[in-house]
Amino acid sequence: MAQPDYSRSPMPEELPCFRAGGVEWDGSFAFMRTLFMPQSGALQELYDELIGDDPKKQADYEEARVSVKAAQLLHDMRTAAGLSQRELAKRVGTTASAICRLEDADYSGHTLAMLNRIASALGKRIELHAVPKEAA
Repeated sequence: MAQPDYSRSPMPEELPCFRAGGVEWDGSFAFMRTLFMPQSGALQELYDELIGDDPKKQADYEEARVSVKAAQLLHDMRTAAGLSQRELAKRVGTTASAICRLEDADYSGHTLAMLNRIASALGKRIELHAVPKEAA
C-alpha cells in the first residue's frame, strides 16, 4: 500500500470517517474483510469462541457483513469514478456527511433506494443475489 502524502493537509472528504471495532480504518477494505471473515484457523477459532452457535450473535455478524459490503461497494464506486464525497453528494442531492455515513462500516441504515440513487448518479445499477448459508 502506498504511503500517505503528509506534505499537504487533506480535504475533509479524504480523511477516514469511521472506526470499525475500535480500530481506525486505514482506507482499505481489505482490512475490513479481515475483521469480518475468518480466513485462518486462528480467526475461525476466535469466531467460534465469540459467536459460535448463538443465533443472535450469528445474525448480528451477518448484518455487520452486509453493512461492510454496502459501505465497500459505495466507496469503491465513488473512488473508481474519481469523486470526492462532496462531489458525489452533489450529484445525488444529499450531503457529504450522508455519503460519509453510508461509507461507514458501522452504519446499518443503508436503503436500497439510496444505493440505487448513488449507483444511478455514477452510471451504474445495483444487482442483488442470494447465496446458500454455509453449513455450521
